[in-house]
Amino acid sequence: MFARTAAILNLSRFADRQRLQPCRRVGELGITLLEVMVALGIAAIVLVAVYRLQIQSLDLERIARFHTRAPMLAEELIADIELLAPEFPDTDSGDFGKDYPGYTWTLETRDVANLTDNSGRLLLKQIDIKVHLNDDEDLFKLRTYRLANPGS
Repeated sequence: MFARTAAILNLSRFADRQRLQPCRRVGELGITLLEVMVALGIAAIVLVAVYRLQIQSLDLERIARFHTRAPMLAEELIADIELLAPEFPDTDSGDFGKDYPGYTWTLETRDVANLTDNSGRLLLKQIDIKVHLNDDEDLFKLRTYRLANPGS
């Protein structure tokens, strides 16, 4: 009976050792083609997502740069136009020179007819400025009102 118990204990140790060692059959030594294809598919999905985020980031940076620069350029243009008062041009257009390539502007002025002084002179001019980047790729509009006859 003692020998039989010892034999059972030896068999259980042998079984424990077999469980610890992975069982390998022929063909299970490497990575299967299916596993490689799944890994490549996951990598492709991740790379496409990263590429889209990068493109979106560049586009948002371009838009932010335009919406920072265009108001500044429009205000500079208004400061130049105020020097012409009271003879504001009805319409005009141009560019901002070589410092700001691709930026152009258009200008329209109108009389504000319902605001006159006692003698019937117009008090206000409406000035509409549009700043364009690369032929209307981006557009910034500004409307402002200025005194038609300052100093009188």
